Amino acid sequence: MCDEKVSVGMAVFFSIALVTIFLIIFLAWLIIKLIRDRKLKKSRAQVRQRLLYESEKGDFDVYRRSSQAMDSVRSHIQPCTLSVLDAEIRIKNGTDEAIVLREINVQFRAGTLTAIMGPSGSGNSTLLKVLSGRTKLTTG
Repeated sequence: MCDEKVSVGMAVFFSIALVTIFLIIFLAWLIIKLIRDRKLKKSRAQVRQRLLYESEKGDFDVYRRSSQAMDSVRSHIQPCTLSVLDAEIRIKNGTDEAIVLREINVQFRAGTLTAIMGPSGSGNSTLLKVLSGRTKLTTG
């Protein structure tokens, strides 16, 4: 009889302790969430206030800002044509050698948009790495 009371008392004690720990963790999470939300609202309010201030002054012009950014980018870009003729990429692994890409003939003209497309594993990323200079061509 005494053992049953002790085991029931222990079960109640551990249940209360578990619920208390859960409540403490939940309250800590809730406090952290409220603090983050308050910081987020404050930063949003600051951005709104700055935008209102700029619009009242007449300094805020999205088109002017975007065109200024594009002019800055254009001033650093020189038009050119990129050509790759009869290129080949090989990878050596010890004594073994594998051809990753072969007979690459491609020309990218200035002022055009070109898409490199193909199935997964066909060498799209490898070709981009070669074109960007991150990987060197074996021949070509």
